[in-house]
Amino acid sequence: MTDKVKTLNQVAEEFYKDGEDEVANFKTRLATARDRLKDLQKDPEMILPQGISLVEINDDLCFNYSVQRDLRPSHVVRICEKFDPRVVRPASAVKRDGKYYLFDGQHTSVALSVMGYAAVPMTYVETKAKAFDAIAFEILNDTGILRAGTEEIHRGLLHRWHTDENDRQNPKVKTAYTVDTLFKKVGIDLEPVRIRKSPNKKGPNKNFFSHFDYAYKGLEFTNNVDVLEQILLGLKEHYGDDEYGKIDNGMFIGLVKMYALAREDGAIKYLPNDWVGRILEAMVKVCGRNGELIHKNARKQWQHTRGTSWDAPVAMVSLMREAYQYQQAEDDMWNPPHETKVSIMTNQRTGHLDVASEFKPFWNTNV
Repeated sequence: MTDKVKTLNQVAEEFYKDGEDEVANFKTRLATARDRLKDLQKDPEMILPQGISLVEINDDLCFNYSVQRDLRPSHVVRICEKFDPRVVRPASAVKRDGKYYLFDGQHTSVALSVMGYAAVPMTYVETKAKAFDAIAFEILNDTGILRAGTEEIHRGLLHRWHTDENDRQNPKVKTAYTVDTLFKKVGIDLEPVRIRKSPNKKGPNKNFFSHFDYAYKGLEFTNNVDVLEQILLGLKEHYGDDEYGKIDNGMFIGLVKMYALAREDGAIKYLPNDWVGRILEAMVKVCGRNGELIHKNARKQWQHTRGTSWDAPVAMVSLMREAYQYQQAEDDMWNPPHETKVSIMTNQRTGHLDVASEFKPFWNTNV
């Protein structure tokens, strides 16, 4: 795996290019921010914090995008607009082979370059740990105030897998690699919606899955890669034509929950070999083929009949079971796993089918 290393100067150049496409009034806002800074700098106290290293902005100052989150031009612009040199927090980096690889402070560093500064205030460490920048990024962003999205944590864990063989026994690192390998095998890109919407950044496959937390929970709940493969391939077949090719996370976690319930009850042996296909065929017959809209309006149906806070895994597995039973043939004796005394389509007070107006388009009463 080749590291995706870019210098700060390269990232700043991309900022100017992407910013014009992504940020409203980009040039005007930057010009106003620079003029504001010039006025501030008339005061001799308006300088960067002292007592730390000032590292020159050149090609030795880098970001490793196998670890680092993608730059958000809009965030850089906001920093520029409120820029005050006295409150600039130092960036953090690991120094390796004469270069500084930043693992914290990317947006501030780019803002400093954009605002005309020649150096970045920084603290840095020197260590023999090959993937220290990934380890540090995870520690800072998995426990800090400004937490990174799980996609960035996932990326950092993968970097650790490919960089340091000794790190492969770490449970988090191993899980990240297992999840990533699974999604590549089934031909589904694991990426956030904002990346999917970018023609230059999105993955190569028709379908994508954006809920990293559910991808990890899928492995945790089932402890079975083959089952997850069966679920993902089933969703591709029956619900692979949603907008942007999105595989809906609610449909996914509902099937995961169904298997997990069978596992908890020691009832896996009672699952038919084709259980995923049978559930999804029933869902298509009763609720249609738009997984995302079914998931979205299932929330309203849940509130309509239960009046309790949303629980996606329980709600979706209940919906799937009830859809299956609604169209079930008389000679079909299979009872899909479910949470006892939980229903999404039955009114708790009356015990009768009660379909909310928002969900009526998705519940075919003519089956």
